[in-house]
Amino acid sequence: MSLEECINRTFELADNHIYSSRDEDTSKRESDRHLRIAAELYKDLMNILPGSSRAFVGRAVALNDLGRFNEALEHAQEAVESEIDSPIAHIVRGQIYVNLEEYAKAIDDFTRGIALKPGLRDVEYTAINDRGYAYEQMDDLDESIKDFTAAIEFDPKKATAYLSRAYVYTRRGEHSKAYDDLTQAMYFDPNNMLVHAHLGDTMICLGIEMENQGRSDLATDNFKEAKIKYGRTLEFVDGTPPEKRTDKHYFAAIMAVKGLDFMGIEIQTDYAGMALDDGILTADKIKKSTKQVFLE
Repeated sequence: MSLEECINRTFELADNHIYSSRDEDTSKRESDRHLRIAAELYKDLMNILPGSSRAFVGRAVALNDLGRFNEALEHAQEAVESEIDSPIAHIVRGQIYVNLEEYAKAIDDFTRGIALKPGLRDVEYTAINDRGYAYEQMDDLDESIKDFTAAIEFDPKKATAYLSRAYVYTRRGEHSKAYDDLTQAMYFDPNNMLVHAHLGDTMICLGIEMENQGRSDLATDNFKEAKIKYGRTLEFVDGTPPEKRTDKHYFAAIMAVKGLDFMGIEIQTDYAGMALDDGILTADKIKKSTKQVFLE
């Protein structure tokens, strides 16, 4: 095998470990193992190919997914410096800035990456959607909705942007629009527990809206539907073996428990405690990612 063939094979192997780490059937422990292997393979490639943007990006992605954000940022910056017009390098750096909560920098990188035309539909969709999330975190809800709408127009069969836009509509008090988006998200991804949890939240918001209008019958119907959606969420989570649960499982379960508690229904299972004990979530991440409008 020639050196070139060996290098190409190593890139392929490292990339496959990244893909395997993201398989929904892969446990967190196994996912982290894949990421650590990928990170080391990309490190080897960085030594063989000094200045390789692809190697820098690959290692940045692996470290970012491992939660080692500052290390990941160093390599993403090296990728941008080695190939300033690489859309992937800018988009990956943008994603790391999001995890570091440096949202203005993330928006700049996503904007540059999108303008440079990544050429991969999934990458471009993700960049548009992630920029929308960054705008939402900066409370620029109008720009956030523009990006989520653009992502939906870019690929109307993906659930992610519908779910993201629904949350922004909820923040703006546009609960009927949020419901419409969540219905679309459920159509394209019926087993997404986060969609069910957010639908539960939306039904509570609509129920409160009906109560304030003196329409108690409709309010009761909405609260009943919320209970069903939360119950469906917990069924999904409880039906998933603990070793296969991800942060999304626990985010959804925590939201469902809070929603049911708001309705006077107590759930004994401490999903937040389980996520903390397993190292899947931090207290800060739970607080930040399970906000519910009706509890604020």
